[in-house]
Amino acid sequence: MGVGHLSDRLKGGGEFQRPWPRGYAPLSFDERMELQRLLIRAGHGLEKVDGVIGPQTVGAIKAYQQSRGVAADGFPSKDVLRLLQGG
Repeated sequence: MGVGHLSDRLKGGGEFQRPWPRGYAPLSFDERMELQRLLIRAGHGLEKVDGVIGPQTVGAIKAYQQSRGVAADGFPSKDVLRLLQGG
Protein backbone atom coordinates (compact mmCIF):
# COMPACT_ATOMS: atom_id res chain seq x y z
CA MET A 1 0.00 0.00 0.00
CA GLY A 2 2.88 2.32 0.79
CA VAL A 3 4.35 2.05 -2.71
CA GLY A 4 0.96 2.73 -4.29
CA HIS A 5 0.43 5.76 -2.05
CA LEU A 6 3.89 7.10 -2.85
CA SER A 7 3.15 6.71 -6.56
CA ASP A 8 -0.16 8.55 -6.15
CA ARG A 9 1.57 11.35 -4.23
CA LEU A 10 4.26 11.70 -6.91
CA LYS A 11 1.45 12.15 -9.45
CA GLY A 12 -0.07 14.92 -7.34
CA GLY A 13 -2.52 12.84 -5.32
CA GLY A 14 -3.55 13.81 -1.81
CA GLU A 15 -3.19 12.34 1.64
CA PHE A 16 -4.97 9.20 2.84
CA GLN A 17 -8.69 9.79 3.29
CA ARG A 18 -8.70 8.26 6.78
CA PRO A 19 -5.96 8.02 9.38
CA TRP A 20 -3.74 4.97 9.29
CA PRO A 21 -4.93 2.37 11.81
CA ARG A 22 -2.87 2.41 14.99
CA GLY A 23 -2.44 -0.39 17.46
CA TYR A 24 -3.39 -3.14 15.02
CA ALA A 25 -1.89 -6.47 15.99
CA PRO A 26 -2.13 -9.03 13.18
CA LEU A 27 -3.30 -12.55 13.92
CA SER A 28 -0.62 -15.18 14.39
CA PHE A 29 -0.58 -18.24 12.15
CA ASP A 30 -2.24 -20.32 14.88
CA GLU A 31 -4.90 -17.63 15.38
CA ARG A 32 -5.63 -17.57 11.64
CA MET A 33 -6.02 -21.36 11.71
CA GLU A 34 -8.39 -21.09 14.68
CA LEU A 35 -10.34 -18.32 12.94
CA GLN A 36 -10.86 -20.56 9.92
CA ARG A 37 -11.87 -23.56 12.06
CA LEU A 38 -14.38 -21.43 13.96
CA LEU A 39 -15.80 -19.98 10.74
CA ILE A 40 -16.41 -23.53 9.49
CA ARG A 41 -18.03 -24.48 12.82
CA ALA A 42 -20.27 -21.38 12.56
CA GLY A 43 -21.49 -22.59 9.16
CA HIS A 44 -19.43 -20.30 6.95
CA GLY A 45 -17.79 -23.02 4.89
CA LEU A 46 -14.25 -22.89 3.72
CA GLU A 47 -12.55 -25.51 1.56
CA LYS A 48 -9.59 -25.89 3.91
CA VAL A 49 -8.00 -24.67 7.10
CA ASP A 50 -4.56 -23.47 6.08
CA GLY A 51 -3.98 -20.21 7.95
CA VAL A 52 -3.95 -18.25 4.67
CA ILE A 53 -6.39 -15.34 4.55
CA GLY A 54 -7.52 -15.40 0.93
CA PRO A 55 -10.72 -14.34 -0.81
CA GLN A 56 -12.71 -17.32 0.50
CA THR A 57 -11.77 -16.58 4.11
CA VAL A 58 -12.50 -12.86 3.67
CA GLY A 59 -15.92 -13.75 2.24
CA ALA A 60 -16.61 -16.08 5.18
CA ILE A 61 -15.58 -13.36 7.65
CA LYS A 62 -17.92 -10.87 5.94
CA ALA A 63 -20.80 -13.34 6.06
CA TYR A 64 -20.14 -14.02 9.74
CA GLN A 65 -19.92 -10.30 10.53
CA GLN A 66 -23.22 -9.68 8.74
CA SER A 67 -24.85 -12.50 10.71
CA ARG A 68 -23.69 -10.83 13.94
CA GLY A 69 -24.83 -7.34 12.89
CA VAL A 70 -21.36 -5.78 12.93
CA ALA A 71 -19.57 -3.86 10.17
CA ALA A 72 -18.84 -6.43 7.46
CA ASP A 73 -15.34 -5.44 6.39
CA GLY A 74 -13.97 -9.00 6.08
CA PHE A 75 -10.88 -8.05 8.05
CA PRO A 76 -9.33 -10.93 10.04
CA SER A 77 -8.96 -9.06 13.31
CA LYS A 78 -8.62 -10.17 16.91
CA ASP A 79 -12.13 -8.73 17.45
CA VAL A 80 -13.60 -11.15 14.90
CA LEU A 81 -11.69 -14.02 16.48
CA ARG A 82 -13.05 -13.08 19.92
CA LEU A 83 -16.61 -12.97 18.54
CA LEU A 84 -16.16 -16.42 17.05
CA GLN A 85 -14.80 -17.69 20.36
CA GLY A 86 -17.99 -16.50 22.02
CA GLY A 87 -16.57 -13.37 23.59
